[in-house]
Amino acid sequence: MSNTPTQNTPHKKTLSIGVAVAIVVLVSAALLRLVHIVKPQAPLPLLASAPGLIELHTIEEITAQSTTSVIPPKRTFDAELATIGIYPDATKTIPAGMVTLVYTREHNRFVEIDYRPGTNAEKELTAIGAQQSEQIILMPQVKATFVRMRKFVACKSPVAEQPGVCQFTRAIVFDLLTETVVLFADGEHATDGELIEMARSIVDAGSFE
Repeated sequence: MSNTPTQNTPHKKTLSIGVAVAIVVLVSAALLRLVHIVKPQAPLPLLASAPGLIELHTIEEITAQSTTSVIPPKRTFDAELATIGIYPDATKTIPAGMVTLVYTREHNRFVEIDYRPGTNAEKELTAIGAQQSEQIILMPQVKATFVRMRKFVACKSPVAEQPGVCQFTRAIVFDLLTETVVLFADGEHATDGELIEMARSIVDAGSFE
């Protein structure tokens, strides 16, 4: 009885090629998934983008670029001024001349403060919209509206030198001098009390005694 050498049939060859292709596809999918996981999130800017935006870094620089009255808060609860935006041109949501101060704490946006000329608190409250609102007294002569905007928020984690950013959850709106001041709380990074006291310290810094 003779021994006949084993030969690869076309069926076996096709099966081997199919297995190899399947392995390559699975490995490629795993690598793509790994790249997606480790790929850094694209950072969100701290300032809203708009034509003509001027970005500054110190309060002292504002007067050379804007006539808007800006009174920074005395109390910041260990938050630091991260950036300043001046908007010389109006858009649908930004009045001409608006100045924005952005404060960060523990590498996350903490509070944004907008100084908005040519408008008033009533108009700003309509634009913001709110789930809930209540009147608060910052000083005997200055009343404000505390607004709750949303409960659930989306966030972007800090990326390298870029602080983390969440949607705004609360706001305080009031008229002061020739501007309307709006403080926005980023996510849950500022408590209600911190937001109120920051607003109160702006009024206090304006010498409303």
